[in-house]
Amino acid sequence: MVNIFLHSQTCKGCKICVAECPAGVLEMSDKQNEIGAFLPEVKRLDLCTGCTRCAVVCPECSIEIESEK
Repeated sequence: MVNIFLHSQTCKGCKICVAECPAGVLEMSDKQNEIGAFLPEVKRLDLCTGCTRCAVVCPECSIEIESEK
């Protein structure tokens, strides 16, 4: 099982993580953080393979992937 942690306080809402996810796990939401950036959210965690591509491309390091064994 995989857990995805999105750190809303550092996210700038660039959408790179959404575009990079090959499984379509992330989508942009209508939720905003303190600076007014729209935030991504996990929509289909069951499709996540734990590839970490979203975390790797995030320029703000706002995503953490945790794999449970």
